[in-house]
Amino acid sequence: NLNGHRVGPFIRLDLPRLIQENNLFGLPGICRDPHILYTDSDVIFPNKITHRDLESMKQELREEGQILAYGPESGKTQGPVNTGVMLINAKRFKEEIVDQLLQFLRDNKGVEFPAVDQGWINAFFTSDKLMEGLRGHLPIAWNWKVYWAQEGVPMEDVKIVHFHGPKPGRGLDELFYNGTISVGAYKPFITGMLQNRMGSVKSALDIVDNAKNETSTFLRGACASASH
Repeated sequence: NLNGHRVGPFIRLDLPRLIQENNLFGLPGICRDPHILYTDSDVIFPNKITHRDLESMKQELREEGQILAYGPESGKTQGPVNTGVMLINAKRFKEEIVDQLLQFLRDNKGVEFPAVDQGWINAFFTSDKLMEGLRGHLPIAWNWKVYWAQEGVPMEDVKIVHFHGPKPGRGLDELFYNGTISVGAYKPFITGMLQNRMGSVKSALDIVDNAKNETSTFLRGACASASH
């Protein structure tokens, strides 16, 4: 009975299979490296991501023998919690994790995991020390929350901004449901506002405006080129 919003993230488990079945790593110009960078759809990329940026994180996974990495959620110093952005070794994830994840779900039939698949994934990795060692910590600049205070990482170093919680232009609509405020779902966002931590929100929204302007300029240029 899950709605589309809740079903969607489960598709990430099929990414390695879809890559293999469609030979995506075999496409011209595509790196043969088995790692993929997964993001939810409520993100923006405020700064350029280079091969060197990704290589440094992939190298850390290799050295630690880890299969995937993801970052904190409400607090910057948390361990891996938020699966909205994940660096994944697709080959090893398919071979060593997917079947065990599904079996863990069968073994815990009836359990309601928090945050749907995120809670399930976290419970799986924390249930066994061996599994826990297979996940790493993604730097906070790669899953930056809009309700975080700006200190710690300059905005020009942030690679991915995650609109975790209320989305731009829909804040009040999402905060209220049937006339009641859903404090549990958006507690980090509300807490950030109450603590006057709106600097990164403004920066992120400014980036959205700039991205819209750049996209509009690009589309006008493309249309002009096509008309010649």
